[in-house]
Amino acid sequence: MKNILTTIIKIIAGIFSILIPFFLFIYIADNLVFIHDYSILKWVPLLIIATGFYISGLINSKTPLKWIPFLYISLLVCVPMRSIYFPFFFFVVLFATISLFITRREVKRKYRLLSLSLMTAFFVYFLFSQPLIIRKTKQVKFLDGKLQNSVVVWDFSKDNSDILPEHTFKDINNNDFKLQSLKNKTVYVTFWATWCKACLQEKQELEKLKNDFKDSSNIVFVDIALDSERQWRNYLDKNNPKGIQLISKNEAKTRALFEFAGIPYAVIINSDGRYSKGTDIDINSAYYLLSKKGALTGSVNRKESENQTEFILAKITDNTSKTFEIIVPDTTEYFMNKESSNTLKLIGLLNVHYSEIVKSEIKVPRYVYFGIENTIQRNDSIINIGYFKTSDVVLHTLKPIETEE
Repeated sequence: MKNILTTIIKIIAGIFSILIPFFLFIYIADNLVFIHDYSILKWVPLLIIATGFYISGLINSKTPLKWIPFLYISLLVCVPMRSIYFPFFFFVVLFATISLFITRREVKRKYRLLSLSLMTAFFVYFLFSQPLIIRKTKQVKFLDGKLQNSVVVWDFSKDNSDILPEHTFKDINNNDFKLQSLKNKTVYVTFWATWCKACLQEKQELEKLKNDFKDSSNIVFVDIALDSERQWRNYLDKNNPKGIQLISKNEAKTRALFEFAGIPYAVIINSDGRYSKGTDIDINSAYYLLSKKGALTGSVNRKESENQTEFILAKITDNTSKTFEIIVPDTTEYFMNKESSNTLKLIGLLNVHYSEIVKSEIKVPRYVYFGIENTIQRNDSIINIGYFKTSDVVLHTLKPIETEE
């Protein structure tokens, strides 16, 4: 009886030992190393599983084999890590099994070394199959959807990184649907869920975006839910959103293939089948990017759309005559329109302004100037305050930037 009780205690300790590397890695990634989007990196759950099951194996190295299968209860940690999808879950189970196997002293050393070598080879493959990005600071900073405060340690996926992954979703008629079927179209895809408050808050603006582009035959809107089917269908029945409505058949696999963690998340798929991988295209950016293609009917005719709007950053050098001087912004600077309280990076500010122009259905200007009137220091940020001026011709008072020889 005493031996059975000891065995049960070891099994329970072995099951909970998975929490040691789980919480340790999260703490290190969040507070020390700042690994960007570590939750979508496939090697992360493999490392946690291998370490946790190795500790569990050491605790139960003398436990009878008939008790060892209970240790696999630890794999429940894969639910929050979103690692339960085929074929990746096969490697998760393999890493757990090998980690336990190499702790068994009754197994010959050469077999343990062979198993360890196999696991190491698979780990190295997954380690380098995705980019590793380290943020310089804990807080994420984006400019035009791109991470700014970061260092790319490695990225061997650049050649095919923007190729749309093969993945099957389900439509409202329970039919299988692949995004690849939307050939020769520009597709704006949003990932969302009914339980996501931020997603629901964004829905009204998203429907406005769809309505503004409703006459553009070359643009398609697709909403993909990461949700329970019942909640998804209830939302569709009550709100009747426009565009193609799909639901993920496997949320974990969808997140892994499209490599995103949080929602709402959106991408643009070009007509050639490539998409904006790693870049969250928010609604303001979508207005700008889709309008640049001349796709917004009623606001931009074909002839006008061939000439893209040119944004010019300028500083007012003489307030009386409103003389401007073109300047190059510092990447650490923020900008604020005097008519708004929003403080954004330059590209974000321009995207917002451009989307407002497009939505107002006025003629899109050839030039947009942002004139800086005042600069203030707030905390660690430099904020330039000014206003927009639009024109179809170059301002005669504009001075070119002076460059040093």
